[in-house]
Amino acid sequence: ADDHLPGGPWVWLNMGVANHVQVLGDVAEVNGTTTIINILAVDILGNVSIPEPLDVKTSHLGVNCTHQGEQYESMLVRVMNATILDNPDEHGQISIADEPDVPSSRTEVEDNLLDIGDSLTSFFGGQIEGQVLDFVTGVVDYCSKPCHDAR
Repeated sequence: ADDHLPGGPWVWLNMGVANHVQVLGDVAEVNGTTTIINILAVDILGNVSIPEPLDVKTSHLGVNCTHQGEQYESMLVRVMNATILDNPDEHGQISIADEPDVPSSRTEVEDNLLDIGDSLTSFFGGQIEGQVLDFVTGVVDYCSKPCHDAR
């Protein structure tokens, strides 16, 4: 892992956007994701600006829980010029790549926060495979599948 990359564990709190918080609890791996569980205290330290995403290549994220991708766990990242490689699967998820002709550049976009398949199908029409997104921004989960904001 790259020690200079900022990151942290997942914390599931309903506190809004841009709160700087301090959380007291236990750190555990939950389904492969570093998470804070058994939360004992949450202190709001103030409001902060949402950080700029780290620009990454899809080949750095990968699929299938790679160690290379894990260094970006819980980080806000952005992939530029992402080609949609397939239509949504049965779960509404898609694969993207910033180098679509290179098999190792493939990564997946999960639909944890937004039904990406329905959203992009509504925008582009029934066939989204081959469409190019200016960027995809999201938080990387352990298996290197950014939850996203696509444009």
